[in-house]
Amino acid sequence: MSVNPIYWKVGMSLAVLLVGSFRITWVLRQQKSWELLFLALVISVIGAINLSEENMAFHLDAQFLNSISIVLILIIFEPELRRLCFYFFRRLSKKKQSNIVHTINETLSGAQVLSHTKTGALIAFERNDNLSKLAQSGTLVNSDVKKELFTALFSKEALTHDGGVIIRNGRVAYCSVIFPITFNLDVDKNLGTRHRAAIGLTEATDAVCLIVSEEEGTISLAKDGKIFYNLDLKTLQKNLTEWLSRKPPKTSYPIHRVRSFSQKESSTVHLRFFKSTALQFYDLIFLFMWVLLLGNMILIQGGALNGQVFSDFFLKNTFFENPIYFIPAVLAAIHLGFLLLRLEIHFDRVGNRFTKETALAFLPIRKIKRSLDELKRVSVKREGQKSLRWFLTLEDRKRRIIQLDSAGSPNSLLHSAKQIHEFLKIDLMNQS
Repeated sequence: MSVNPIYWKVGMSLAVLLVGSFRITWVLRQQKSWELLFLALVISVIGAINLSEENMAFHLDAQFLNSISIVLILIIFEPELRRLCFYFFRRLSKKKQSNIVHTINETLSGAQVLSHTKTGALIAFERNDNLSKLAQSGTLVNSDVKKELFTALFSKEALTHDGGVIIRNGRVAYCSVIFPITFNLDVDKNLGTRHRAAIGLTEATDAVCLIVSEEEGTISLAKDGKIFYNLDLKTLQKNLTEWLSRKPPKTSYPIHRVRSFSQKESSTVHLRFFKSTALQFYDLIFLFMWVLLLGNMILIQGGALNGQVFSDFFLKNTFFENPIYFIPAVLAAIHLGFLLLRLEIHFDRVGNRFTKETALAFLPIRKIKRSLDELKRVSVKREGQKSLRWFLTLEDRKRRIIQLDSAGSPNSLLHSAKQIHEFLKIDLMNQS
């Protein structure tokens, strides 16, 4: 049974429109920053100038739109392009991969020896985040990675038994290093100091830690503040190979994220946060940008801007023939919706309740409610070691996490966290 070609055309047109609009919107919301806002402002100004100069040569207008398209494609598909480049260069770097395999094999051989004798050990593999500041508390080694070196350094009679070892670029760089202990109150109380230090280090950096338990002889790994306890040799080999071979590329942007909330009211009985002026400005500028881009498309085809040209543009470029022309119109409508979004966080002592509400003008979209007695902790946490994003979160007594805001640095969130901490008299966790 053959499918009518019109259905294929309709399906492809909808796919282009929905996927294109969704992906652009998702990136602009996830990566909202002052840098992107500045780019949108520049594009809007250039677009407005183009619209005011109707006698400008056609190729200049087309060149402008092509340049904007290339910039937007690079921004929108940056994660995929970054991963592709990373994969390409990793394939070229076979010597480095061989060095990683040697480092892992020698480390695991040493860990097995230490495990059999129940000798405690803590080894950190440095990745992107530099551990030199921590290394100042230890002793410089700068030696090849060999299992005999680990057994010597962690021998119970050795002065270097306590503290951790740092492996950097396939070499044992430092020993007897003091690692930061985690402040996470949810960590298993049965875990010893080495495991807590491994969690603390991997919470603060993108390092990977290997831990040998002195009490049980188990070998565990820590990554991103999580413990993978008592792993067998095959799992250890697999995880270390994957984590150390796929070292996350450095990300230096966005540098200055746009905050979603700002404080509007603070008293003894009320603490309120509303949608920030910066986020409103962000949505307004992107709304202007999409409208101006659409105007430039119409100007290119019609040579002028009036009601007849506008009508002809949408009659000649129907949705099914050129769905890409409709993306700026859809994105303008989406950002108009964002501009009308009302965001509010309210701590109310009188009613003994917390609410986080999202509404489109006066139409409620989502509302989270908790009793103030249910709230247990306010935290400033890093999203992960592959990102420079930090979150302000609330945790209730059932360990449910409520995300309040995000920023590019912990300092900009810490002030809000302290206000909530002082208002509610609950725990404050700062992982910065």
